[in-house]
Amino acid sequence: MSKHTPLPWVIRKGDVEAKKRPGMTIAAIIESSVFGSGHCYSTTEKERRANAQLIVTAVNNHAKLVEALRELVDWAHPDLTHNAKAVLAQLDGELE
Repeated sequence: MSKHTPLPWVIRKGDVEAKKRPGMTIAAIIESSVFGSGHCYSTTEKERRANAQLIVTAVNNHAKLVEALRELVDWAHPDLTHNAKAVLAQLDGELE
């Protein structure tokens, strides 16, 4: 797997960009519609910006959240860590 664009990411001028690489668009926040099963679904500008903010927040905090989960697994009682270990194994691409 190749490396992702350096963090942090920000929302700037309607696009998700790398903060350290101004003008480098990671994802464009564009109006879109999906047609299927006789329905048309589209998003509002407000919803698109909220989606972009969710993506940026999740990406920028991913490493910190994984590290906190690892610390919790190390500290917590083994009976309480099954789900956390499963998530970490999935993230690591290996089974424990």
